[in-house]
Amino acid sequence: MARNLIRRPSHSATTEPTVRPRFRLDGSQRFLAICGLLLIASGLFHGIVLLVTGGSLDGPLSWRKPMLFGLSFGITAFTIAFVAQTLRLRKTVSWVLLGSLGVASVVETAFITMQTWCGVPSHFNFATSFDAAVFNVMGIIVSIVAVALLVLTIMSFTSMLPFRRG
Repeated sequence: MARNLIRRPSHSATTEPTVRPRFRLDGSQRFLAICGLLLIASGLFHGIVLLVTGGSLDGPLSWRKPMLFGLSFGITAFTIAFVAQTLRLRKTVSWVLLGSLGVASVVETAFITMQTWCGVPSHFNFATSFDAAVFNVMGIIVSIVAVALLVLTIMSFTSMLPFRRG
């Protein structure tokens, strides 16, 4: 099954099977990198909000959550966008994995941010049916992120192209 996910090099065995590091991203990688940059910007913005409001870093109603989730998901997404260059993924598989990771990261962070702006806890909040629904959807989104990261981790061990020196 893993063979269908991997793009096979089109060159013969006599050519060099390595790639040079590059900084041009294809469509799915660019999409994930843009999601990462937006999330980093969101995290930085909420860090400023935390400083300006003099809020606490403790408790369920802290600007810390949108800041940390934005920065964490953003750095992860941006990094994976560049690591994905070295994976031999088919275009469709790349879009499914990287696209779902980007969308899920943005939506998860948006839900956490929304709940903070509404003044209610984002996690383990069952006070209203809306809050419970948001928390349940966030659980599904985290599952999508976890599966995408697991598949990308396995792919990095099985289909990564080696770098060539110089």
